[in-house]
Amino acid sequence: MVRPDCFKIAYAINPHMRAPDGSLKRVDLPRATAQWERLRALYDSLEMRVEMLAAEEGFPDMVFAANQSFVFWDGEKPCAILSTMASAERQGEIQFFEAYFKQRGYGVFHLSSYTTEPFEGNGDALLHPNGAFIWGGHGYRTSESAYETISRLTQLPVAPLRLIDPNCYHLDTCFAILDEKTVAIQESAFDAESLKRIRAGFERVLVIDPEENRLAFAGNAFCPNGKDVILNPGAPKFVAALEASGFRVHESDTSEFIKSGGSVFCLKMVVFSG
Repeated sequence: MVRPDCFKIAYAINPHMRAPDGSLKRVDLPRATAQWERLRALYDSLEMRVEMLAAEEGFPDMVFAANQSFVFWDGEKPCAILSTMASAERQGEIQFFEAYFKQRGYGVFHLSSYTTEPFEGNGDALLHPNGAFIWGGHGYRTSESAYETISRLTQLPVAPLRLIDPNCYHLDTCFAILDEKTVAIQESAFDAESLKRIRAGFERVLVIDPEENRLAFAGNAFCPNGKDVILNPGAPKFVAALEASGFRVHESDTSEFIKSGGSVFCLKMVVFSG
């Protein structure tokens, strides 16, 4: 996780960042910091070790740590593909993640060394729980053609999913993998072919109400262990579906971060321990 000390809304690169009058939304930083600390404490309670990167002045969205890289295992060591961000405002964040991974002995690949196509890391590329392939969101922040390079570097096939709702500009805003058999999605965020692919890839598909996703970012839920689902409050239909499916639900307020277009899944990057 990246500390929220520099978090604010300094520009608009997604529909969530502006108020109805067109002005930039304002972040209550003390409240955002308290929300971030409670989320970190929740991970501690689930016995997940949290490593923290310092915030960096001039990079207010760096707190959304899912976007700057995609982590995988090459059979011998952990590796990270560094993103090529779609927005110039965020490209400078990459250097700090590069330093983090190199200090820990990761093999590091700059996607920009192979292609000019944009790719926003774990925001759009999600490894299937069995590790056999990658779900690849595209349409807003990541180019479909970028996955040709991602597949070559990871030696894994990619199942492309086309995003068609501008409010769901990353795959992780409308597609939450819960376990190897279960995914939760906002159906209207995908084209017909992508929906067929999703339903073929999972035995159980939980459908998220579009309004619950728009208002509460239900689709940005995170299930770290196949049992516990962490999400922002305000999605009672989704919570009921999760509990009926046997998952334990943990609500953690991320409302200050939702102003900028991110919630629980966006605020972390899962890395290899050790």
